[in-house]
Amino acid sequence: MMKTLRHALPIIILLPMCGCLTMEGYSLTLDWKKLSGEIVYHDIGSDGDAVKEYAELKDMLADQDVPFKVERTSDTLQVTGKELFREGDHLSGRVRFKLLCPEGNCDKAGVLSKILDCGTDCWSRREEVILFMDDADTVRSNGKVLRSKKNRIVVWPLEAEVFTLESRGMDESCGRGKKCRSLLPYWAESLQY
Repeated sequence: MMKTLRHALPIIILLPMCGCLTMEGYSLTLDWKKLSGEIVYHDIGSDGDAVKEYAELKDMLADQDVPFKVERTSDTLQVTGKELFREGDHLSGRVRFKLLCPEGNCDKAGVLSKILDCGTDCWSRREEVILFMDDADTVRSNGKVLRSKKNRIVVWPLEAEVFTLESRGMDESCGRGKKCRSLLPYWAESLQY
């Protein structure tokens, strides 16, 4: 499980360090022209005590340090909203933020590196931004996606105004005979109060 979360981005909306929460994947959009971004975490569930995990999830909504470590990203972004919502038959979460780029001039690889916490796995070279990924069954992007047996490489032209990235099939803890429990019923019940 921790492997899943570590590679799922430390920006895990509401999921970091939270025992048995799972997710099926995430979608990231960075709009460099509007200096804004959004991350959607798809199909948030639990492979443990769903009642306890949902209570922790609700508590994390109010924590300003979740999903980003404020001390790491305070010069990069500012969270403008967090929400849980229904997406089909699943509970999903959304984090919106604005990018804090001096005079609108962003170091795209640097921002991506801080948001994804990918360190040396993300950089700019020859007018392109390059991101190495692993552990994702499906990666979609408006950049070019190159695949090997163990890695995915995403390449965007540096001048691109919007970066999109979607990673699905990341959580191995709910496969292989182990059933995860949807948190959607707990969220729907909380709306009734």
